[in-house]
Amino acid sequence: MKRILFAFLSIVGAASCASPCASASTVEDGDLGAMTDVVASIIYSDRSFDIFRSLSCKMIGEKIPLSSAPAVTTYFVTTADACGWGAALGPIWLIGVSGGVASILLSTGGYSVDVLNEEGNGMRSVKVGGDVAGRTALVGYRFDGKKYRIKKEGN
Repeated sequence: MKRILFAFLSIVGAASCASPCASASTVEDGDLGAMTDVVASIIYSDRSFDIFRSLSCKMIGEKIPLSSAPAVTTYFVTTADACGWGAALGPIWLIGVSGGVASILLSTGGYSVDVLNEEGNGMRSVKVGGDVAGRTALVGYRFDGKKYRIKKEGN
């Protein structure tokens, strides 16, 4: 029963995200471009990039509206040319830059990131989506003040 409910909520969540979402980005967006050195360097130096480093992957991404603070710029980043991907699932990093200093807010895998209108600790919540074996999975994340954490049911 839980499996059916999860599948139903995933489908409903994906279908209803058009109105409560501020924006959405996917790993296959055609307008993803080269990242600044400060954004790329924080990812290149992170342990989550190790497997992609061995494949000589490059970074691409775009700005996304996560922060309510004008001094913070946030980015959706993935690897260029589907480097290291499995099917249409790629690595995803959400990066925050403030005062020229970058930090990794979320490192995960998936196909899309939907930016929700719900906000906590100065950042909008997000849903990361992906299809695996014919099933859609959506995982909600809320910002805890430092990083994005998986939202618990009821939050």
